[in-house]
Amino acid sequence: MNIRQVEDRDQLLAQLSQELDSSEVSRYYARLAYVRLALAGLSAEELARLSGKSKPSINLWIRTFIKSGAEALRLRQGRQPKLSAFQLEQIRWDVNHLPADFGYGAGPWTGPLLSEHIMRMHRVALHPRQCQRLLAEFGGMDA
Repeated sequence: MNIRQVEDRDQLLAQLSQELDSSEVSRYYARLAYVRLALAGLSAEELARLSGKSKPSINLWIRTFIKSGAEALRLRQGRQPKLSAFQLEQIRWDVNHLPADFGYGAGPWTGPLLSEHIMRMHRVALHPRQCQRLLAEFGGMDA
């Protein structure tokens, strides 16, 4: 079978990418594979094009592996979340109740109101736009 003649190739690629991104373990093994391919001679640009990942990410994984070894690729890359999973569940619970239940005025949850609420309850500053995203994700805001 010639893989170039597969009709739904883009869909299959998307499905594979989703599976590779589905868990931290699969992301770790994907990072190892990208570094292996780079050491075998593929450029970061080629790997980025083939994998759908960014060239800076590929280069970061290569540098991390060379400097600190495979175990360092297990570590979460990027900025740590401001809210813990427990705090997010509390916020999810909160937005499924009326703002008035927490001493705010009548009306629906808004990004600025949720931002204020999170600061008051968790001492974490989130931008109102990020709070709007949370509301949309939690179903607590009319989109």
